[in-house]
Amino acid sequence: MAEQYKLDIVHAHYSIPHSLCVYLAGEISTHKFPSVTTIHGTDATIVGQNKPLYPLNQFSINKSTCVTTVSHFQSQYISSHFDISKNIDVIYNFIDTQIFSPQKRSSKRRAELADNEEKILLHASNFRALKNTKTVIDVFAQVVKQVKAKLVLVGSGPELEENKEYCQQKGITDSVLFLGDVKHIETVIPNADCVILPSYHESFGMVLLEAMACGVPTVSSNIEGIPEVVKEDKTGYMMAPDDSDAMANAVVRIFSDESLQTRLGHAGRQRSIKQ
Repeated sequence: MAEQYKLDIVHAHYSIPHSLCVYLAGEISTHKFPSVTTIHGTDATIVGQNKPLYPLNQFSINKSTCVTTVSHFQSQYISSHFDISKNIDVIYNFIDTQIFSPQKRSSKRRAELADNEEKILLHASNFRALKNTKTVIDVFAQVVKQVKAKLVLVGSGPELEENKEYCQQKGITDSVLFLGDVKHIETVIPNADCVILPSYHESFGMVLLEAMACGVPTVSSNIEGIPEVVKEDKTGYMMAPDDSDAMANAVVRIFSDESLQTRLGHAGRQRSIKQ
């Protein structure tokens, strides 16, 4: 492709294996091109720390023309765990705020998710251990005792079935909706009343930005890159990943106070546009 289309620049979306592939392609191609590698999170914190992959990861990052990452937390992590000779530019994740918008809220779509009198708590992830989805279920099990609500879970992953069983153990299956993978999540998020993300590790937290752009308050963990996205008591609330009691209290507050929900949602929308 580089030779056929005379590419001006190639972007590697993750450091491993993408930046290594870009480097090898550049070595093979007769048409030379600069490259930009973006380090998102797990490519440095989990996959990139795998011992056999570590030297390849470090090598390919250093061979990139430019290196970027998605948060200051992630930049500091890379600098402390890798011997990187390149300057690392922080460029926050961004979205199209016309696509992710409160205007996408639909009474018809919302009616498919919950009854009129029910609030919607939404969680979207890849259902891996680091996403801490069991805490989502623990939180909702407390919330639904106080407020009529539905839990909408979006996505798939290795712990999906385990989480379905956990919902049964908690006796909340009838109030939980598993949507699976959704191609256009921008049609779902605006219909939520709160988005929850209690991750153990998160270099940024893309779904939080998407929720903010849709005018939806967030409740999340307070770790790593998340405080660079969420503004406490301005766009949402943050606490320790396993503090299900505090998270449940925060969700109930949002569900029970329409003016609070509106204030947080409006501030989140403005932050997603301006930042």
